[in-house]
Amino acid sequence: MICRLLTPLRLLALPILLGTALSACALGRSVVDIKAPASVAAAGETAVKITEVSDSRHFTVNPRDPSEPSLGDAAEINDPKITARAIGRKRGGFGGAFGDVVLPEGATVAGLVRDAAQTALQDEGYRIVSEGSPDYAGALPLALDVEQFWGWYTPGFASVDVSFKSRIIMTGDPLVGSGAANAEGFANYSSSVGIFESDWAELVKNGLADLTAKMKQRIKAPSEISK
Repeated sequence: MICRLLTPLRLLALPILLGTALSACALGRSVVDIKAPASVAAAGETAVKITEVSDSRHFTVNPRDPSEPSLGDAAEINDPKITARAIGRKRGGFGGAFGDVVLPEGATVAGLVRDAAQTALQDEGYRIVSEGSPDYAGALPLALDVEQFWGWYTPGFASVDVSFKSRIIMTGDPLVGSGAANAEGFANYSSSVGIFESDWAELVKNGLADLTAKMKQRIKAPSEISK
């Protein structure tokens, strides 16, 4: 089902039609499928491994700041099966929080962040290895912590605006140095009509692409690492 959030202008013009649309669309949960950007670079010689991807986001039901992760059902804010998939929250024309935006079952935010990091590493000239590989023990480690990964809606009179922000903490010496390195990705989309589910998918996809580029900037190149 294709759903969108409609502007206050349309709410004033078509109250009956839009009331139906809001109850059927904005109030319900939307499921969007998103793929992280893939690397087109050839794998390098230096082996790396992603040892952990943790999701440290904190969810509430109705935060004052729409950029904070939230879910419509209070019973689900501590359910990792739901929070691991949650990527945004729809809102009405006057800012009231409505339906959730989530990834399909089987997909997670941690998985998207892992894929983005793998792309950044391969673009930078590394070869990613997994457990079971003979090179795993000696591979350079990288751990990731998801502090923020969220899309939100900002109401306006004649337009709608959705934004996305991610903040990932990267740890792993020597890949990012002895301390933690932050990587933040951003994206924004505005429309005078409304926000479709496809727009949410494109928003997060663009935010992931920006995050991947920021990760790449924080990762040292193989030539910078002392042997």
